[in-house]
Amino acid sequence: QFKTWCMVEIFLAGVLVSFVKLMAYGDIGIGSSFVPYCLFCLLQVRAFQCVDRRWLWQDIEPAPRLDRPLTVGR
Repeated sequence: QFKTWCMVEIFLAGVLVSFVKLMAYGDIGIGSSFVPYCLFCLLQVRAFQCVDRRWLWQDIEPAPRLDRPLTVGR
């Protein structure tokens, strides 16, 4: 079940639509990096399904307090 879309899936959908449209204009093919990119998309979707987002956000610690203010140029 998709909860939200990530930029990786949107880019892949755009590439596939462009690929289908450009096939009418000439002989094009996919390179050797397309298959690993598709595998990356599938693995990222699976990883997002397996991660409990509430646990992840609760586990992040707040940023430490600064003892003195930041100074520019030092």
